[in-house]
Amino acid sequence: MPARSGVEPARKWLHLAPGLLAFALPFLGFTGTLVLCAALLGFNLWILPRLGGSRLWRPAELADGEAWGILFYPIALLVLALAAGDRLEVLAGAWGMLAFGDAAATLVGLRWGRWPLPWNAGKSWVGSLAFIAASWASASVLVLWTVPERYSEVQVLSAAASAALVGAVVESLPWKMDDNLSVTILGGAALFTGLEAVSGGSFNLALDAVWGGLAIAVLAATASLSGALDRAGTATGALLALAVLLGGGWRALLLLAFFVAAGTTASRLRGRLRRGVGDQGGDAGGARGVRNVLANGAIAAACGLMIGSQGSDWALLAFGGALATATADTVGGEVGQALGGPTRRLSDGRQVQPGTDGGVSWAGSSATLAAAALFAGAGLGLGLFDVRTAAVVAVAGTFGAMFDSLLGATFERRGLFDNEAVNCLSTLTGAWLAAQATL
Repeated sequence: MPARSGVEPARKWLHLAPGLLAFALPFLGFTGTLVLCAALLGFNLWILPRLGGSRLWRPAELADGEAWGILFYPIALLVLALAAGDRLEVLAGAWGMLAFGDAAATLVGLRWGRWPLPWNAGKSWVGSLAFIAASWASASVLVLWTVPERYSEVQVLSAAASAALVGAVVESLPWKMDDNLSVTILGGAALFTGLEAVSGGSFNLALDAVWGGLAIAVLAATASLSGALDRAGTATGALLALAVLLGGGWRALLLLAFFVAAGTTASRLRGRLRRGVGDQGGDAGGARGVRNVLANGAIAAACGLMIGSQGSDWALLAFGGALATATADTVGGEVGQALGGPTRRLSDGRQVQPGTDGGVSWAGSSATLAAAALFAGAGLGLGLFDVRTAAVVAVAGTFGAMFDSLLGATFERRGLFDNEAVNCLSTLTGAWLAAQATL
């Protein structure tokens, strides 16, 4: 914990207070909500520092001379508001998780957190349980308050419970993504997924379960034996593949297999042509583990699961956009390092070494475009997409991969994000962009 022991509780009480504004969303509407989020950003940017906000900075923030977390709070709300549109209950519930869940995790963890989590010694079991309880309660109340007649109480409680569990995992991960961003955006995505799943009907479980399970087992064994994934990564990948199978069927599973095969092939190409050249972004070099698998596949798996409950184009397009982004980014990055050539950082145009965070080259960019197009073509050949939706998926995957490079050139280069955080946000962006084609 920080040496300034009184700072963290004070930060969280300040963190919690704006959450009360979420109760105003049904009265403000979409436009009013955007104005509120923008006003909160302006307050944190210009007014709070003049009121002595720097007294609540952590030691690391004092050393750096800047505190991004206080800005990420309203930025995350503004981004989610724009993404959710008129689905104000998604923003309200996610805001509750951010304000009340995250604050409860810290306040309770500081007081009673004597049993650290195995994967993150800075977090505790008690704190995570407090996050789940507070997030579940606040998200449920705020969703029902915002849209009292859209869902039943059981539907809201079920969706909020799943979102709270996802949020607790996200909040506990030892990655470089500020909790204000990760809990709001990924927790909001989980809440949206849960609400859509519980209100859209039952999943079609009468799939080819036998051969589907065998296919997943073959995929998992191939990934493990080839050295692409470690044991934990293999198990996690198998669970994600099962979600895709249950929601999207065998064709969606084959499209997931295309992503795995394309990424593995590109990694092997880089390994053979440029031995000894590491990936400075941390995306390659040895078997991938749980964090990498989740960062690249969790959004796609969630969207794939919703295909079965929704029976609509947007879930299928979101699934394709997320996987196309992961495919394009992985293949483009590996080929760019394998072939080398002049590489420039996307944010400022400076020449950098291949593999540098946010670096782009002609070879890598060409491979990114080709991979997105080939992925969309595979979906077209499998009958998942028609010509129009295949084009949408290809474009979304390309822009999602470009957004990955932009995040790498800005936030990851400065140590604010790590590679997993960048991958997760970029696949979420690709999914969102593709889904817009149905609006």
